[in-house]
Amino acid sequence: MRALHGQLKSANYQQIVASFNDFSKLIVDNPKLERAIYSKEYLPPATDDFKHKVDWAIGIRFGWFESVVVQRRRYRLLSRSIYNHWCSILAKELDSPAMRRHWARSCDYYHPDLRKVVNRLLDKRKHDHDQVAHA
Repeated sequence: MRALHGQLKSANYQQIVASFNDFSKLIVDNPKLERAIYSKEYLPPATDDFKHKVDWAIGIRFGWFESVVVQRRRYRLLSRSIYNHWCSILAKELDSPAMRRHWARSCDYYHPDLRKVVNRLLDKRKHDHDQVAHA
């Protein structure tokens, strides 16, 4: 039984990494998406078609993070260190105004576990920003 659980964890991790790589390829193949999503300033998409692509790409990204969070919190298929690693990437990605904007508009579509994690990270980000502003 222990070996089966180890195989399940390994397969799950491989699937998560493959999905991460698929998203990375989407960004590499579409540099305008990378700029629209990860620019330090919000850049409104110039056309409705491109806005649609940006919104869906960000939705795919949050869906990927949702998978990571649910796999750890509900099924314990990811180790704490792997989970913490991916959450640190999520925290960095929340520096993106486009990611935060999407989240503010669409958070209700995501699993409650992801909402807790993202909202905690956003609260920490705001707290850290406030500390720097008052220093």
